[in-house]
Amino acid sequence: MNEKIGLIAGGGQLPNEFLKSAKIKKKEIIIFALQNEADKNLEKYGFSIYWIGLFELSKILKLIKKEKIKKIIFLGYIRHTNLLKNLKFDFKTLNLLLRVKDKR
Repeated sequence: MNEKIGLIAGGGQLPNEFLKSAKIKKKEIIIFALQNEADKNLEKYGFSIYWIGLFELSKILKLIKKEKIKKIIFLGYIRHTNLLKNLKFDFKTLNLLLRVKDKR
């Protein structure tokens, strides 16, 4: 049985190219598509897909555990305008951000 690979898909063509290749190689991919960034056509590849908000870390972690994913990659971009618009952090994301140290 193929090991599941999680894909956090941002914008652009890179996630599409990866999924084309994964389908040819018969890989099992679980897509976490970022709302307002990822291509709506990612569903055409036939893999499981979850549409998630940019700062929903706890939702992503629950889904990774539920799907028993051991490897995860991020492909694509996030527009900086989306990073600063509608900031809605879940508790886990906020907690993580508060613990990050300035390494300058």
